[in-house]
Amino acid sequence: MTLGAAELKGKIKEGGCCDKAIKAGKTCEHPCCVEAAKDGKVCAKCNKEKKSS
Repeated sequence: MTLGAAELKGKIKEGGCCDKAIKAGKTCEHPCCVEAAKDGKVCAKCNKEKKSS
């Protein structure tokens, strides 16, 4: 089971590969993102949280 865009919103980095795929009505097909989605997560590599300085 994969999470829908609504559940992932806020976890997905704006302008990242997953964000672009969702906006296009698709799912991200990067292997790292597919693996993360299998676990109901977003890829930490592609959706790094912004560090506050």
